[in-house]
Amino acid sequence: MKVTGQFAGNLHENLSVAQLTKIALEREEGVLTSTGALRVLTGSYTGRSPKDKYVVNEPSIEKNIDWGPVNQTISPKQFERLYNKAMDYMARRELFVFVGYAGADQDYRLPIRVITEKAWHNLFVQQLFIRPSKDELFTHKADFTVISLPGLKGDPAVDGTRSETFICPLKRRLFLSEGPNMPGK
Repeated sequence: MKVTGQFAGNLHENLSVAQLTKIALEREEGVLTSTGALRVLTGSYTGRSPKDKYVVNEPSIEKNIDWGPVNQTISPKQFERLYNKAMDYMARRELFVFVGYAGADQDYRLPIRVITEKAWHNLFVQQLFIRPSKDELFTHKADFTVISLPGLKGDPAVDGTRSETFICPLKRRLFLSEGPNMPGK
């Protein structure tokens, strides 16, 4: 997934902690505490929304997924509709991109890209994953992309979701996470 050309002008890639904190404060996503830490409110949802997780049922993974109330099936057509909805939404938003690695062991680490709608989400991601060196940035090629768009809401009647929240991992090595159950909403 190439992000830069599609969203040129709305994209901030691998900003520093100071830059992300400044933007989060300017956008009123949080406030500074007396110790200088950024404090944010996650809203009424403080954790996962397991009943809103959908997986595209494909032959390559069908037998490896524990299907049920936590891993619900979604058709490729439904996923494409949600994906296109997310792409349209992203085209009209300021976005923050982190490229880095999941896992510290060089032999097993996974190159990832995380695209967020909120500056503080990107700041959180920078603390969670490994930041690449300047040299690694030149050769980094993400094997997995996470897209977090808490302002985008699903429509159960149109999108086939249970609620306005939907989390769709695994299709195209893409993890689509949207709706009010994400931090910051």
